[in-house]
Amino acid sequence: MQRYRPHLRFGDFNSFARITVTYMEDWSKKAQKRILLALDACAGLNDDSEKKFRLWQTLETTLWEFPEAVDIGFKKFVTLRFAERQDALHYHDKNCNFSECTICDLMDKWYK
Repeated sequence: MQRYRPHLRFGDFNSFARITVTYMEDWSKKAQKRILLALDACAGLNDDSEKKFRLWQTLETTLWEFPEAVDIGFKKFVTLRFAERQDALHYHDKNCNFSECTICDLMDKWYK
């Protein structure tokens, strides 16, 4: 049986990782640690599809902490909710003035 590889409209790994990072404050410390380890492991990979798959493997474990993801299914949750976050990040990227920006602070804290 082949595992699900997320077919997401994120394009590259960096977009997928940024969206994942926007949820960091919502996860438990244990899940945060797993995600950071996955991001570190991804840094050692060359291919974007391998990086996305590695991060997805971790999300399959951490998404159990979101009742909505469990109720509607991980694939649907990621397709819907991550797409919303991606749109928010696009808006942020176009409109951020970098002074006292919560999103920039979050990215600096969790994702280098």
